[in-house]
Amino acid sequence: MDRVSNRTLIAPRLVAVAAAVALAGCGGHAVVARPPATVTVSVTPSPTCNRGRPLHALVRTVTLKQFVEEPDRNVADLVVSPDDSVVAAFVVFPGIAQSIAIDRPARGALAVYFLFTGATGTSWKQLFDGAPSTIRLELGDNQIQASSTSPPLGARSPRRAKPRRRRAAGVGSGRVATRRDRSGVRRSIRCQHRRGPGAGGA
Repeated sequence: MDRVSNRTLIAPRLVAVAAAVALAGCGGHAVVARPPATVTVSVTPSPTCNRGRPLHALVRTVTLKQFVEEPDRNVADLVVSPDDSVVAAFVVFPGIAQSIAIDRPARGALAVYFLFTGATGTSWKQLFDGAPSTIRLELGDNQIQASSTSPPLGARSPRRAKPRRRRAAGVGSGRVATRRDRSGVRRSIRCQHRRGPGAGGA
């Protein structure tokens, strides 16, 4: 089989760069691909985490129904045979903090699972809806002790509704009248119509 020289690989790249420069010089707009948005998962285990032994961790994209109803055994099997829902798998070592970055899912929520040896209830997994930019997790002996998140970058806070000005009771919209004073100068006067408690249409 013939070897491919470095020139063969570099030439197409140079042609592509030259085409982009020529396009920009002719008034065209070069399209720059944006890097995909990511989610950072930071894990801080205690020195006695999982009885001092390493443990497996999984990050998945799931629905709320999957997270609640899926048997624990099915999750453990994904360590050996991951399916399409698994976006990251790593090993946690007691007392050693680590962080991983994953692509933000287009749909669904992110769930993080820690396969503790003596886990009970649901303290070994947690669901994060909305795919935050950062997930921080603190691990105890056999459970997730604490968690916190940061909102996605560029997320806008909800706008507050502007308070509406209310007219004083009994004051109508009024109208503007133009009058001349004694010197002959025109002046605008707003006439207010006050309505009494019994005023209204006949």
